Amino acid sequence: MLRDRWTICDGVHEAIRQLVPEQAVILEFGSGEGSIALSEKYYLHSVEHNIEWVGHAAKSNYIHAPIVSIKPIFPFSHDSWYDGEAILSSLPKTIDLVLVDGPPGKIGRSGLLDIIDKFPNNAIWIIDDTVRADESEPSRQIAYKLRLHENRFWNFSILSKKP
Repeated sequence: MLRDRWTICDGVHEAIRQLVPEQAVILEFGSGEGSIALSEKYYLHSVEHNIEWVGHAAKSNYIHAPIVSIKPIFPFSHDSWYDGEAILSSLPKTIDLVLVDGPPGKIGRSGLLDIIDKFPNNAIWIIDDTVRADESEPSRQIAYKLRLHENRFWNFSILSKKP
């Protein structure tokens, strides 16, 4: 059975619409109901650990990256994350926007810090759920590591070169 129908909020959809043109390349971590709408207007690449969700948005290019054990990254205690090799071997050549909405909170998102230096440095990032500390701190760390401005909204953050 598929998980509950969680989706990104209207604010995230509007931010994406304002930040990148239609047909931009988006890499999302964690797919769901929102992936369907995104894949209608953008070239979407979806990193997904749950094989039941791979292919959910028919127009998205899925990267199946199972959850694997990782060495925790200070100051976090997360000991699992997506298979980074699966992600890196399937990254699109260009990425205009990275949407981080996965993996689920109980797994944590800090594993992303190990591979962010492999992403284009001009991409805009949206980190969802930053109202929660477990998502807020990785957002801050990504901004710091990539030297991006962090703009916080109610439940998401936008990281970009320009404020």
